[in-house]
Amino acid sequence: MKRSKAEIRDELLKIDTGFKDGKDEIGVDSFASFLTTKGKFPSNDDIEKEFKERGIESFTPKDFQSKKSNSGESQEALFDKNSFEFPDNFFNKDEDFNNKYMFVGLNAAFREGKNEYSNWRNFRDVKRPTNTYKLYVQTNERLANNKSRFGGCYITDVIKHKEDSNAGNVMRDFLIRNKLSFLKSSKEDLENGVYDDERVSQFLKWQKNRNENRKNKSADGINYKKETLTKDDFKKINEENKKNLLNSVEIFVQECLIIKPKYIIAIGKDAKRVLDEMSKSKLFLEVLHNEEGDSNSEAEVLKTLKENCVEITHYATHRIPVENDPDKERGYSFKEWLEYAPTELSDRLKIKEPKK
Repeated sequence: MKRSKAEIRDELLKIDTGFKDGKDEIGVDSFASFLTTKGKFPSNDDIEKEFKERGIESFTPKDFQSKKSNSGESQEALFDKNSFEFPDNFFNKDEDFNNKYMFVGLNAAFREGKNEYSNWRNFRDVKRPTNTYKLYVQTNERLANNKSRFGGCYITDVIKHKEDSNAGNVMRDFLIRNKLSFLKSSKEDLENGVYDDERVSQFLKWQKNRNENRKNKSADGINYKKETLTKDDFKKINEENKKNLLNSVEIFVQECLIIKPKYIIAIGKDAKRVLDEMSKSKLFLEVLHNEEGDSNSEAEVLKTLKENCVEITHYATHRIPVENDPDKERGYSFKEWLEYAPTELSDRLKIKEPKK
């Protein structure tokens, strides 16, 4: 059954995220968005054609905003970064929502200063727009009627309210793929503090190991700064992360039940690892079962996570796999990203989607 964009928005905004900014509740519109832009993003074919005509062979995101060609002539910018703003008319009630694909990242990247992501402003960074251009190039496949295949799809992070550009930190802080992972516990065990002492001990051990490694590196002229967090510090961090993870799982389950995606696109290997662990975890299964939804909806969410979850290269990466040797990576130009990333997504979906 087709649903309108407005219906989807209204259902999503009813989610109680459990997060607050002071006394104000933070809505899901601060953690997610839709693949759409205020200005019309050009097709990848048009991008290549336009830059070729302008005499710009190896183009970069800066060239999208430039109003000059190599000949010095003044022209319209191909796509200014401010055109990434969320469009005011996206939720027109008569427009169907594209729920076939749901894109899922790990967490929000760190940005200095006060950042305002409400009203679906996430995934459209214009302070550092390179990755935003890369995301929209990556998801820019056009169908035979020139309609965007992924246009309007929902995009979110699996771990909410956690800003850190280092995925390794996030995986460690939430003990992903560790025997003490929060995901391996039941909701009752988390609330009662079962294994909390062991988790704090693990955090202290990791800190000690990092300090030893940095001390060794300092002998080679690398500046060494010792981490000095105490046991009480880690107790507080553990509580914050535990609450964050529980809220995130509850939000993600509701997002899946509302969106009802046929395919989940995991943006990067770490997001895929979390989703894989989540699909088998006590916590996720418990939360999924307790949410308001019928058994068929629960089964569909599980099936999508286990069978129809596709991993793609994260758009923030500085390296991409080497052709015919996926275990190796290499640096790349922006033009090469345009040639590689959309094809990767399309090819990986071909494996999952039924042949017509």
